[in-house]
Amino acid sequence: MKCNYCGKELSDSARFCNSCGAAIQQNNTVNLKKPEDNIDKSINNPINMNNNLNTNSVNNTSAGESPKYVDFGEAISLFFKNYINFSGRSTRSEYWYTVLFMFLVGLVLGLMGEKMQFISRLFTLATFIPSLAICFRRFHDAGKNVTPLIIMYAAYLIDIVLAFATFGSALVAGFGGSRSAVGAAGGMILLLFVAGIVTLGIAIYNIVILCQPSVPTENQYGRPPMK
Repeated sequence: MKCNYCGKELSDSARFCNSCGAAIQQNNTVNLKKPEDNIDKSINNPINMNNNLNTNSVNNTSAGESPKYVDFGEAISLFFKNYINFSGRSTRSEYWYTVLFMFLVGLVLGLMGEKMQFISRLFTLATFIPSLAICFRRFHDAGKNVTPLIIMYAAYLIDIVLAFATFGSALVAGFGGSRSAVGAAGGMILLLFVAGIVTLGIAIYNIVILCQPSVPTENQYGRPPMK
């Protein structure tokens, strides 16, 4: 089977073209017409011509959406356009250009001193959800389950709780606490260290996935990316 728009050879079960991204119309009906009945009469039929134009418009609209290989500007546009979109796919270029954008904004706000701390925190809070969403889409695009990503964020939360608990234990031990309090503080510090190592390992594993190329075919999360 060939794509009606770019002519690329496709499998019979394909729903999207992995070259141009166009939707493939499946035709499972049996053709009982005579050969002469199959002559294309759409040229003389204005209704058919309008239908073809509408179909092409839909395909062109679909082709302009994520996932696609993008430049810096397009990546930022898709980042905010898909603010709460946790489904679908995002390419490596879309994800890492967004990471670069976040880094540059954070760097500029940091260099502007303490007077911009509120703006910096507000920006971090405002971009938390879309940052998580694009991570989900990047995992989908690499054909991976998002469970390791969820585990990583849960590990971050556990580390924060352990850090507060360790700080409290250290305060108790520092203000003339008993030997048991000192031992508890030491145990909390060791536990926090181990938890930090585990979290780092999970984070490295997730970064490896975020660096993997796109699955070049359609998967359960959507069509393959296109240029």
